[in-house]
Amino acid sequence: MIKTFKCSDTQALSKGERVKKFANIALVARRKLRQLEIVGRLRDLRVPPGNRLEALKGDRAGQHSIWVNEQFRACFRWTRATYRGNHSGKTCHHCRHRLAPLPVFRPFERLLAARPGGP
Repeated sequence: MIKTFKCSDTQALSKGERVKKFANIALVARRKLRQLEIVGRLRDLRVPPGNRLEALKGDRAGQHSIWVNEQFRACFRWTRATYRGNHSGKTCHHCRHRLAPLPVFRPFERLLAARPGGP
């Protein structure tokens, strides 16, 4: 369950609203946000392999990301907070979305550094 969002655009996108800046990736981004919403364990995000689940490092330590496409990824903080059984809580930085406030989620970031031949 996603508890909070970093930006209102990502929250609107997850609710099915049209967001101009995500128009080209809306379908895929909504699918990825739905995956974050329903998974019970972090390791469940390894499938499909196209998610490219990875733990972030440096100032983003404690966060994970899944790829939306080659340019954007969904970054989130996975917590062990229990909600209705043994489901872990996912936090999406900024913007509240249900229940207790939790850490951080960065909606989508450009992956320029991760692209081959990038700047």
